[in-house]
Amino acid sequence: MVLSVSRETLSEQLKQSISECRQDADLPFWGEVFSVIQQMKKIPSDQVPLYEIHPIGAVFYDADKRRFIVKIPDMDIIMKDAELADAIVKQGLFHPK
Repeated sequence: MVLSVSRETLSEQLKQSISECRQDADLPFWGEVFSVIQQMKKIPSDQVPLYEIHPIGAVFYDADKRRFIVKIPDMDIIMKDAELADAIVKQGLFHPK
């Protein structure tokens, strides 16, 4: 039996991992964020964002190019999986609303 996970559920898991890291910076949660990102890639996108980012923008996945696209006003940032995880964990960028 295959369980499907919704965008909203994965977005909440990502927020939870980020929150846990803020509480204890020594937690090795990069792997958890990377795991959630990997799960997000499996959700069919059809021009629907995987999640919206704070304060403005959204994260999409382009399956053809196998890259994430962070869309913010006047700019699209194209990233690989690990680059997105690093931006979220190490730089504090692209957190879900």
